[in-house]
Amino acid sequence: MSDPALSSSWRMWNTSYAAYGAVVASMIHAFAIPAGLEAGRRRKGAGGGLFGWLWSAPWKDPGFSSTILSIILFGFLGGITGVMMGQMQLNMSWHNNLAVPGHFHATVVLGTTLAFMGLAYYVLRLVFGRDWFAGRLASIQPFFYAGAMAVVCLMMMYLGLLFGVPRRHPSVMDIPGTAFDFSPAEPFFVVFGVAAILSVLGGALFVVVAVGTLLVGDSFTPPIVEDRALSPDGGAAAPPHEQSMRGTFVLTLVFFGVFVVLWALNWFLLSQVWEIGP
Repeated sequence: MSDPALSSSWRMWNTSYAAYGAVVASMIHAFAIPAGLEAGRRRKGAGGGLFGWLWSAPWKDPGFSSTILSIILFGFLGGITGVMMGQMQLNMSWHNNLAVPGHFHATVVLGTTLAFMGLAYYVLRLVFGRDWFAGRLASIQPFFYAGAMAVVCLMMMYLGLLFGVPRRHPSVMDIPGTAFDFSPAEPFFVVFGVAAILSVLGGALFVVVAVGTLLVGDSFTPPIVEDRALSPDGGAAAPPHEQSMRGTFVLTLVFFGVFVVLWALNWFLLSQVWEIGP
Protein backbone atom coordinates (compact mmCIF):
# COMPACT_ATOMS: atom_id res chain seq x y z
CA MET A 1 0.00 0.00 0.00
CA SER A 2 2.99 2.34 0.45
CA ASP A 3 4.67 1.24 -2.77
CA PRO A 4 4.87 4.09 -5.32
CA ALA A 5 4.23 1.64 -8.16
CA LEU A 6 0.55 1.56 -7.19
CA SER A 7 -1.72 4.43 -8.17
CA SER A 8 -3.43 6.49 -5.48
CA SER A 9 -6.89 5.58 -6.79
CA TRP A 10 -6.11 1.86 -6.55
CA ARG A 11 -4.72 2.21 -3.05
CA MET A 12 -7.76 4.15 -1.85
CA TRP A 13 -10.13 1.61 -3.39
CA ASN A 14 -8.23 -1.40 -2.03
CA THR A 15 -7.86 0.02 1.47
CA SER A 16 -11.40 1.38 1.83
CA TYR A 17 -14.36 -0.19 0.05
CA ALA A 18 -12.65 -3.44 -0.93
CA ALA A 19 -11.18 -3.84 2.56
CA TYR A 20 -14.52 -3.15 4.22
CA GLY A 21 -16.17 -5.81 2.10
CA ALA A 22 -13.57 -8.38 3.11
CA VAL A 23 -13.78 -7.38 6.77
CA VAL A 24 -17.57 -7.63 6.89
CA ALA A 25 -17.46 -11.11 5.35
CA SER A 26 -14.76 -12.16 7.82
CA MET A 27 -16.77 -10.81 10.76
CA ILE A 28 -19.80 -12.86 9.64
CA HIS A 29 -17.65 -16.00 9.67
CA ALA A 30 -16.05 -15.02 12.98
CA PHE A 31 -19.47 -15.11 14.62
CA ALA A 32 -21.21 -17.82 12.58
CA ILE A 33 -18.68 -20.63 13.05
CA PRO A 34 -18.34 -20.53 16.87
CA ALA A 35 -22.06 -19.72 17.16
CA GLY A 36 -22.86 -22.89 15.24
CA LEU A 37 -20.59 -24.87 17.55
CA GLU A 38 -22.20 -23.35 20.64
CA ALA A 39 -25.76 -23.90 19.37
CA GLY A 40 -25.04 -27.49 18.46
CA ARG A 41 -23.47 -28.36 21.79
CA ARG A 42 -26.16 -26.59 23.79
CA ARG A 43 -28.80 -28.49 21.82
CA LYS A 44 -27.13 -31.73 22.90
CA GLY A 45 -26.93 -30.56 26.52
CA ALA A 46 -23.12 -30.55 26.41
CA GLY A 47 -22.25 -27.88 28.95
CA GLY A 48 -24.30 -25.01 30.38
CA GLY A 49 -23.54 -21.54 31.64
CA LEU A 50 -21.74 -18.96 29.56
CA PHE A 51 -18.80 -21.07 28.39
CA GLY A 52 -19.63 -24.59 29.55
CA TRP A 53 -20.19 -25.63 25.94
CA LEU A 54 -16.61 -24.61 25.21
CA TRP A 55 -14.84 -25.99 28.29
CA SER A 56 -16.53 -29.38 27.83
CA ALA A 57 -15.53 -29.64 24.17
CA PRO A 58 -13.26 -32.57 23.14
CA TRP A 59 -9.96 -30.70 23.43
CA LYS A 60 -8.00 -33.97 23.66
CA ASP A 61 -9.14 -34.78 20.12
CA PRO A 62 -6.29 -33.41 17.92
CA GLY A 63 -8.62 -33.00 14.97
CA PHE A 64 -10.91 -30.76 17.00
CA SER A 65 -8.20 -28.80 18.81
CA SER A 66 -6.21 -28.18 15.61
CA THR A 67 -9.28 -26.79 13.89
CA ILE A 68 -10.42 -24.55 16.75
CA LEU A 69 -6.91 -23.26 17.47
CA SER A 70 -6.46 -22.40 13.80
CA ILE A 71 -9.70 -20.38 13.84
CA ILE A 72 -8.81 -18.50 17.04
CA LEU A 73 -5.21 -17.71 16.13
CA PHE A 74 -6.06 -16.85 12.54
CA GLY A 75 -8.62 -14.32 13.78
CA PHE A 76 -6.62 -12.68 16.56
CA LEU A 77 -3.17 -12.72 14.93
CA GLY A 78 -3.79 -12.95 11.21
CA GLY A 79 -7.14 -11.25 10.76
CA ILE A 80 -6.61 -8.17 12.91
CA THR A 81 -3.10 -7.54 11.59
CA GLY A 82 -4.31 -8.02 8.02
CA VAL A 83 -6.88 -5.25 8.41
CA MET A 84 -4.28 -2.90 9.90
CA MET A 85 -1.65 -3.78 7.30
CA GLY A 86 -4.18 -3.14 4.54
CA GLN A 87 -5.06 0.33 5.83
CA MET A 88 -3.31 2.98 3.75
CA GLN A 89 -1.98 5.15 6.60
CA LEU A 90 -1.01 2.31 8.96
CA ASN A 91 0.69 0.49 6.11
CA MET A 92 3.50 3.05 6.29
CA SER A 93 4.67 1.44 9.55
CA TRP A 94 4.16 -2.12 8.20
CA HIS A 95 5.57 -1.76 4.69
CA ASN A 96 8.46 -4.09 3.85
CA ASN A 97 9.48 -4.91 7.41
CA LEU A 98 9.48 -8.20 9.30
CA ALA A 99 5.91 -7.65 10.54
CA VAL A 100 4.64 -8.54 7.06
CA PRO A 101 5.87 -12.18 7.13
CA GLY A 102 4.65 -12.24 10.74
CA HIS A 103 1.14 -11.54 9.47
CA PHE A 104 1.40 -14.11 6.68
CA HIS A 105 2.68 -16.79 9.05
CA ALA A 106 -0.39 -16.10 11.20
CA THR A 107 -2.67 -16.65 8.21
CA VAL A 108 -0.97 -19.27 6.05
CA VAL A 109 0.65 -21.30 8.85
CA LEU A 110 -1.59 -20.87 11.89
CA GLY A 111 -4.76 -20.41 9.87
CA THR A 112 -4.17 -22.91 7.07
CA THR A 113 -1.47 -25.43 7.96
CA LEU A 114 -2.93 -26.02 11.41
CA ALA A 115 -6.42 -26.47 9.92
CA PHE A 116 -5.11 -29.03 7.42
CA MET A 117 -3.44 -30.86 10.29
CA GLY A 118 -6.86 -31.13 11.93
CA LEU A 119 -8.34 -32.40 8.66
CA ALA A 120 -5.54 -34.96 8.34
CA TYR A 121 -6.23 -36.29 11.84
CA TYR A 122 -9.83 -37.02 10.86
CA VAL A 123 -8.84 -38.46 7.49
CA LEU A 124 -6.47 -40.91 9.19
CA ARG A 125 -9.35 -42.25 11.25
CA LEU A 126 -12.36 -42.00 8.98
CA VAL A 127 -10.77 -42.73 5.58
CA PHE A 128 -7.83 -45.01 6.42
CA GLY A 129 -9.54 -46.55 9.44
CA ARG A 130 -6.50 -46.13 11.70
CA ASP A 131 -6.47 -44.95 15.28
CA TRP A 132 -3.92 -42.28 16.11
CA PHE A 133 -0.43 -43.50 16.86
CA ALA A 134 0.82 -42.36 20.29
CA GLY A 135 -2.52 -40.87 21.30
CA ARG A 136 -1.09 -38.70 24.08
CA LEU A 137 1.46 -37.13 21.72
CA ALA A 138 -1.27 -36.62 19.14
CA SER A 139 -3.34 -34.71 21.73
CA ILE A 140 -0.39 -32.48 22.67
CA GLN A 141 0.92 -31.81 19.15
CA PRO A 142 -1.64 -29.14 18.05
CA PHE A 143 -1.10 -27.07 21.22
CA PHE A 144 2.69 -27.42 21.00
CA TYR A 145 2.83 -26.42 17.35
CA ALA A 146 0.25 -23.63 17.61
CA GLY A 147 1.85 -22.12 20.71
CA ALA A 148 5.36 -22.07 19.25
CA MET A 149 4.21 -20.68 15.90
CA ALA A 150 2.13 -17.98 17.61
CA VAL A 151 5.28 -16.77 19.38
CA VAL A 152 7.13 -16.78 16.03
CA CYS A 153 4.43 -14.57 14.51
CA LEU A 154 4.42 -12.17 17.46
CA MET A 155 8.20 -11.83 17.44
CA MET A 156 8.20 -11.03 13.73
CA MET A 157 5.57 -8.36 14.32
CA TYR A 158 7.47 -6.89 17.26
CA LEU A 159 10.73 -6.78 15.31
CA GLY A 160 9.09 -5.14 12.33
CA LEU A 161 6.85 -2.60 14.06
CA LEU A 162 8.97 -1.66 17.08
CA PHE A 163 12.44 -1.83 15.53
CA GLY A 164 11.85 -1.50 11.79
CA VAL A 165 13.77 -4.68 10.99
CA PRO A 166 13.44 -5.12 7.20
CA ARG A 167 12.40 -8.20 5.32
CA ARG A 168 13.83 -9.54 2.05
CA HIS A 169 17.37 -8.70 3.14
CA PRO A 170 20.18 -11.24 3.65
CA SER A 171 21.29 -9.72 6.97
CA VAL A 172 18.79 -7.86 9.09
CA MET A 173 21.30 -7.14 11.86
CA ASP A 174 24.01 -5.57 9.71
CA ILE A 175 23.05 -3.57 6.63
CA PRO A 176 26.23 -2.24 4.94
CA GLY A 177 26.22 1.41 4.02
CA THR A 178 23.56 2.37 6.55
CA ALA A 179 23.57 3.73 10.08
CA PHE A 180 20.83 1.41 11.31
CA ASP A 181 21.58 -0.31 14.60
CA PHE A 182 19.34 -3.24 15.42
CA SER A 183 21.27 -4.43 18.48
CA PRO A 184 18.36 -3.55 20.84
CA ALA A 185 16.27 -6.10 18.94
CA GLU A 186 18.63 -9.00 19.65
CA PRO A 187 16.62 -10.40 22.62
CA PHE A 188 13.55 -10.63 20.39
CA PHE A 189 15.59 -12.48 17.78
CA VAL A 190 16.63 -14.99 20.44
CA VAL A 191 13.01 -15.66 21.39
CA PHE A 192 12.14 -15.77 17.69
CA GLY A 193 14.81 -18.36 16.99
CA VAL A 194 13.91 -20.61 19.91
CA ALA A 195 10.20 -20.50 19.03
CA ALA A 196 11.00 -21.25 15.37
CA ILE A 197 12.98 -24.35 16.36
CA LEU A 198 10.14 -25.50 18.62
CA SER A 199 7.58 -24.98 15.87
CA VAL A 200 9.68 -27.10 13.50
CA LEU A 201 9.75 -29.82 16.15
CA GLY A 202 5.98 -29.50 16.50
CA GLY A 203 5.57 -29.96 12.76
CA ALA A 204 7.90 -32.95 12.81
CA LEU A 205 5.86 -34.43 15.64
CA PHE A 206 2.78 -34.25 13.42
CA VAL A 207 4.63 -36.14 10.68
CA VAL A 208 5.69 -38.81 13.20
CA VAL A 209 2.12 -39.24 14.44
CA ALA A 210 0.64 -39.28 10.93
CA VAL A 211 3.16 -41.75 9.46
CA GLY A 212 3.07 -43.87 12.61
CA THR A 213 -0.72 -43.99 12.38
CA LEU A 214 -0.61 -45.21 8.79
CA LEU A 215 2.07 -47.84 9.47
CA VAL A 216 1.34 -49.21 12.93
CA GLY A 217 -1.89 -47.56 14.06
CA ASP A 218 -4.61 -49.81 15.43
CA SER A 219 -7.75 -50.26 13.37
CA PHE A 220 -10.46 -47.73 14.13
CA THR A 221 -14.20 -48.11 13.79
CA PRO A 222 -16.22 -44.89 14.12
CA PRO A 223 -18.59 -45.18 17.09
CA ILE A 224 -22.32 -44.95 16.57
CA VAL A 225 -23.39 -41.61 18.00
CA GLU A 226 -26.94 -41.45 19.27
CA ASP A 227 -28.95 -38.28 18.81
CA ARG A 228 -28.99 -36.75 22.31
CA ALA A 229 -30.61 -33.51 21.17
CA LEU A 230 -33.59 -33.90 23.48
CA SER A 231 -35.38 -31.47 25.71
CA PRO A 232 -35.53 -32.12 29.49
CA ASP A 233 -39.04 -33.55 29.21
CA GLY A 234 -37.89 -36.17 26.72
CA GLY A 235 -39.24 -34.52 23.59
CA ALA A 236 -37.30 -33.17 20.66
CA ALA A 237 -35.10 -30.21 21.49
CA ALA A 238 -35.57 -26.80 19.94
CA PRO A 239 -33.87 -26.24 16.56
CA PRO A 240 -30.23 -25.08 16.72
CA HIS A 241 -31.09 -21.51 15.74
CA GLU A 242 -33.29 -21.21 18.83
CA GLN A 243 -30.41 -22.07 21.17
CA SER A 244 -28.60 -19.42 23.21
CA MET A 245 -25.44 -18.06 21.64
CA ARG A 246 -24.51 -15.67 24.44
CA GLY A 247 -21.08 -17.25 24.90
CA THR A 248 -20.14 -16.54 21.29
CA PHE A 249 -21.51 -13.00 21.63
CA VAL A 250 -19.21 -12.35 24.61
CA LEU A 251 -16.22 -13.81 22.73
CA THR A 252 -17.03 -11.57 19.77
CA LEU A 253 -17.03 -8.53 22.07
CA VAL A 254 -13.61 -9.60 23.38
CA PHE A 255 -12.38 -9.88 19.79
CA PHE A 256 -13.67 -6.40 18.96
CA GLY A 257 -12.03 -5.04 22.12
CA VAL A 258 -8.65 -6.49 21.17
CA PHE A 259 -9.14 -5.14 17.66
CA VAL A 260 -9.76 -1.59 18.91
CA VAL A 261 -6.79 -1.68 21.30
CA LEU A 262 -4.39 -2.90 18.61
CA TRP A 263 -5.77 -0.42 16.10
CA ALA A 264 -5.20 2.47 18.52
CA LEU A 265 -1.72 1.15 19.40
CA ASN A 266 -0.72 1.04 15.74
CA TRP A 267 -1.88 4.61 15.21
CA PHE A 268 0.16 5.63 18.24
CA LEU A 269 3.25 3.90 16.84
CA LEU A 270 2.69 5.62 13.51
CA SER A 271 2.46 8.98 15.25
CA GLN A 272 5.94 8.42 16.72
CA VAL A 273 7.56 8.09 13.32
CA TRP A 274 7.61 11.86 12.70
CA GLU A 275 7.51 14.18 15.65
CA ILE A 276 5.43 17.33 15.15
CA GLY A 277 6.52 20.55 16.81
CA PRO A 278 9.78 21.70 18.41
